[in-house]
Amino acid sequence: TLFIFTLLSIIFYATTIDSSAYVLSSISAKNLQSGAEPKRWNRLAWAVLLALISAGIVRTGALDTVLSITVLSSVPLIPILILLSISLVRWLKKDFGDIVRPKEISLALKDVKSDSSDSQGGQSNTK
Repeated sequence: TLFIFTLLSIIFYATTIDSSAYVLSSISAKNLQSGAEPKRWNRLAWAVLLALISAGIVRTGALDTVLSITVLSSVPLIPILILLSISLVRWLKKDFGDIVRPKEISLALKDVKSDSSDSQGGQSNTK
């Protein structure tokens, strides 16, 4: 199983580096036409740079620092994600509010409550 884990880890790492290098080389290439591939040397340079940075972080033991920076940089995103969630709920109510009626939801909740009381040994109020 260790061999399979190692093989899958290498495949995951290689595909991550490859796709990241492709995106970075596409962004950094000058006058790249839509649908055109970035030059291979540019893509290879980004892949080597990303691999060296990753190896350097692991080798120096700075992984805890990277994890701390990740957590600290994600804190400002929390209010943005909350606002996006509120916006999603409003959008769903606006576009699909007529599909699900509040009465159907309340009846479904009553069924759930009666099922939970049955499983706890209580008596059901079903007719």
